[in-house]
Amino acid sequence: MASKLREFLLYFYLVIAVVGLVFLFFSTNYLFFHNSAVDTYSFGLDTVGNWNDWIFIISLFISGVFVYYVYKWIDDDRFFMRNINSDSKSHFMKNMKKLEKIAREHGSIYQQMLQNKKSFWKIRA
Repeated sequence: MASKLREFLLYFYLVIAVVGLVFLFFSTNYLFFHNSAVDTYSFGLDTVGNWNDWIFIISLFISGVFVYYVYKWIDDDRFFMRNINSDSKSHFMKNMKKLEKIAREHGSIYQQMLQNKKSFWKIRA
């Protein structure tokens, strides 16, 4: 069950980051800019009063954390694909520990790709 959830981890991170950014946008408008065009779409954030300060702080934190998680996931994915598609066995062996860690974190598709590459280079697990 946990491995199935790992395959959708990027989408979860993206959804939470977008929700955080939306709340950050509307609370920033309410606190600093007071643009009436944006207020019409603010989902009632103008009625929460003093809580808007807390919504701003929490959405700033949540959007920052989850944007970092999305960046980290994409960076790990690029590293994994670059090393899996490498033609050098020594380069592959040098990065084996990190590749196994990334494959565990990203799900069964990445684990299968790593096993295929290990069998190609005739490396025992």
